[in-house]
Amino acid sequence: DVERGVFGGVYYFSSLESVNTYLESELWKGVVAHPNLVNFKTDIFRTFKGTELANGSHSMRKKSSESSDAENLQILVVNYTNEVNPSDEEMSKQVMEYAPVFSNENFPGMIGKTMINSLDGDIYGGVYYFTNRSAIDDYFSSDLWVGFDGDKNTNVYKKDIYGVAPISSISNGLPIL
Repeated sequence: DVERGVFGGVYYFSSLESVNTYLESELWKGVVAHPNLVNFKTDIFRTFKGTELANGSHSMRKKSSESSDAENLQILVVNYTNEVNPSDEEMSKQVMEYAPVFSNENFPGMIGKTMINSLDGDIYGGVYYFTNRSAIDDYFSSDLWVGFDGDKNTNVYKKDIYGVAPISSISNGLPIL
């Protein structure tokens, strides 16, 4: 988010062990120690089984290595808490049921959604990929979002929107439709 001066990345790992190995690496320690990079925040989330049904699994998603494909690409990060948290089994069942709704067919411009949950289980959310900002605005106007955001059991406290740097085409590829 260049306007707010907030920069970062979304990283996908196959296991918590891989996350910890990366966070203990000299590469990561060097990034964090860089004098021009301040206010680091590292949030670690797990994904739910079924997130692949929303094109949310990075390894399964169609990608481009063309840096120009980052031009309008947007990432929406949503975090929320619940008054009453579902059990892991209940949440997994809900993800399996509702994940297919999060598609370009239902929400034009939506590339995919990764359903996430904090390691302590108290924070839920999603990392969404959209082809452009107007697709996010349309999603926020949808009955699905309005109903979710207005649910009295749900406290949506973060809706951050980020652009994607063209260099991402080199590291992991850019998600595309």
